[in-house]
Amino acid sequence: MFHEAQSRAQSAMSEEAKSSPKGKSGKKKGTVGPPTIKSIELGCYEITAWYSSPYPAEYALQNKLYICEFCLKYMKSGVIASRHIAKCPARCPPGDEIYRKETISVFEVDGRKNKTYCQ
Repeated sequence: MFHEAQSRAQSAMSEEAKSSPKGKSGKKKGTVGPPTIKSIELGCYEITAWYSSPYPAEYALQNKLYICEFCLKYMKSGVIASRHIAKCPARCPPGDEIYRKETISVFEVDGRKNKTYCQ
């Protein structure tokens, strides 16, 4: 089901790109180029990127971005990510746990106290 939705979204975007007028630079106005980060690894999950995101240039040029599932720090390589995870003091999101059912927890995070995490 997920792959069907992804393929429909990609075909709709490509049809829109073909039929839309282009600006002076050759790109559609108000859009960014195709994503250079092809996937992210968040914990034990690998997620395919559909859209580009505003990461710093040194990270945006990577094919795969590694993200710590506890503190949301992003890294360029799996070696750096594994070293970070071994040393990362966070084992849950900052804030208060407001809901738990079996293996699912929901946390309330105050953006004033944890600005970097919430960005």
